[in-house]
Amino acid sequence: DFTNANQSLQRLLNIPPAKYNAKQLLADIYLSEGELNSSIGLYEEITKISSESSDIDNLGLAYTLAGRYHDSLKMAELSVARSPEHPSAILNLADIKLILGLTEQATSLYQQVIKLSDQQQDLETLIIIAQAYVHLDQGKPAIKAINQAKKLAPENGQVAFIAALVYNQLSEQVSAMNQVEEALAAGFGLVWFNLPWFDSLCDNSDFQQLLIKAGKFNRCQR
Repeated sequence: DFTNANQSLQRLLNIPPAKYNAKQLLADIYLSEGELNSSIGLYEEITKISSESSDIDNLGLAYTLAGRYHDSLKMAELSVARSPEHPSAILNLADIKLILGLTEQATSLYQQVIKLSDQQQDLETLIIIAQAYVHLDQGKPAIKAINQAKKLAPENGQVAFIAALVYNQLSEQVSAMNQVEEALAAGFGLVWFNLPWFDSLCDNSDFQQLLIKAGKFNRCQR
């Protein structure tokens, strides 16, 4: 419930001992909603105060969504340097390397993610390995992981977003669009679908209508 969470956090910002945690969570909400300028501003502010790898990681994600790929790469490399065996940090580094065309490096990193996550079945791990598998062109384990994640959190916007990514990478656009709509209904920002993994949806009429409704006319211009 991002709206009520936002209102509560605004009140917390007036309480000095809670200010850092409030800003951190508020930045997370802005990122989920796709409010990139707000999230980047807060993450840049809090990473100057406390350099937690998760904040650095999320700042890198926000840079990626904003198309600031080289800034994102710097953050992803810093995050992995701080947490060299954290699958989420390694996944984000792999993603930005793949976007920048460094395919061999990205492949090695995705394989590392799967190795570090072996035998774990919690929600965070499932959505991480689903992405790693699909980028390694291993569709079957990717689908298995995302299905398990959906069972654990059937109404979770992030899970729906990752499911959309997986299905679209596997050229299953009908299933992908169902998950896009679920993610948006759960409050996930349309800006998350700026990622290159969703470029093929630009030929999908339902996706085009979503973009028109949101006023995102530049998303699919070539």
